[in-house]
Amino acid sequence: MPNTIFKFYVFIHFIKNILLQSICYYKVSKIFGFQSISNEKLDWSKKTVFILGGSWESSRLTKRQWSHVKKNASIGLNQWFLHKFEPVFLSVENSNKFDKKIKFYFNTQLQKYLSSSKTKIIVKDLEFSFFNYKSFLPFREKIFLLKKKYLLGKTEQELQKSLEYQKTLLNFNLDGFFMSCRASVITAISVACFFGAKNVVLVGFGSLSNKYFWETKSFKRRKNMLEPIQLNLSSVQTTFNKKIFRPSVQEVFKILNQFYWDEYKCKIFRGTPSPKLIKIFPAYSWPKY
Repeated sequence: MPNTIFKFYVFIHFIKNILLQSICYYKVSKIFGFQSISNEKLDWSKKTVFILGGSWESSRLTKRQWSHVKKNASIGLNQWFLHKFEPVFLSVENSNKFDKKIKFYFNTQLQKYLSSSKTKIIVKDLEFSFFNYKSFLPFREKIFLLKKKYLLGKTEQELQKSLEYQKTLLNFNLDGFFMSCRASVITAISVACFFGAKNVVLVGFGSLSNKYFWETKSFKRRKNMLEPIQLNLSSVQTTFNKKIFRPSVQEVFKILNQFYWDEYKCKIFRGTPSPKLIKIFPAYSWPKY
């Protein structure tokens, strides 16, 4: 795509999304009283932030490693509510692609989770009507809304140009918006950076299969939670497969890895083997107690 046309494409879609996110946030916050995650007053500058994904690799962590995670800060993603470890935040998707069965599953699970944990919930994708917000009113103080700003592009070159355009052509105050592109982990890292994190560790991402932690023999489901359901029926995680959809998570990471350092002086590490991320992020050095 020629540069001039791509600039116009980025500008139009970026502004359109900012307006959509702002309107959706205004409606939901006005009706239900939920706050923006950007209103939280946290200082993670002296903590390591662990982003907890659904891959089976997270089940390889030892008790000492989980103790280390607990001493720092953490953000779990999507069905992490099945896990016994309680992160500081749980970030959940709000999709228009889920059927009634899946909507019931997530809304029920989240209500059970909020009733039995100290974890706070981050709701993103406000443009979709997935959540039954009314049912979460009793937990109003634990629900936070997130406004996204999309990084556009299908190739690494387009992603890089899009990032540059946002920093130059669209250089206005968007402190209440968080970077989003392709996968929930991207937004979670942006949240960690917003709270001052200098070290972010990815746990349970980039496995060679789509096996989840709740499918391992050692997994013990959190009490009172429903049986987990399978959302990704592909034999390969689509977010990591550029033959199925572009950009892949690896391509996005390659571009944003330098951005996180330049903008926030934040380093990203792999806390689990994560074969698909070896060439992008260094391994995290777990403390030896």
